[in-house]
Amino acid sequence: AKTRVDFGEYMSSKIRKLQEEGAARGHRTDVDLIFKHVCVWVDGLTTPPLLELRKLVEDYGGRFEQYYNSSLVTHIIADQLAEAHVARYNKMVKRPLIVRAEWITESIRQNRLLDTASFRHPRIGTLQGQSTLDRGRWLSQKAVHQDP
Repeated sequence: AKTRVDFGEYMSSKIRKLQEEGAARGHRTDVDLIFKHVCVWVDGLTTPPLLELRKLVEDYGGRFEQYYNSSLVTHIIADQLAEAHVARYNKMVKRPLIVRAEWITESIRQNRLLDTASFRHPRIGTLQGQSTLDRGRWLSQKAVHQDP
């Protein structure tokens, strides 16, 4: 007789396995960990593509989530968004920063975590008081920024 597995248990197990695989891959030891407190999720097509972004983020010390989790994700990476996604993100009261993939590649090129203001997705509004990462003091793993 087969044991029936709850879908929630299945997804929890799958997500845990993906996180363990990411941790096992680790980061490069010959580079600065510029994404140390960053956790990204990719929405839609990006340049560079998702698998390359995943490798870059993890190589430089960040986390990559395969599934969106609002309690973990600090940045949504999106170059092209469907209208429904734009509407959903613009309705969110609390959301992570939504930036173009260029933020990752430029941060690596300059070897520092760049301010996100120049890389925000053009179709997503900015929430009042939403932080950028230019001079941040990290308060938690969620990349919270506190103004001096």
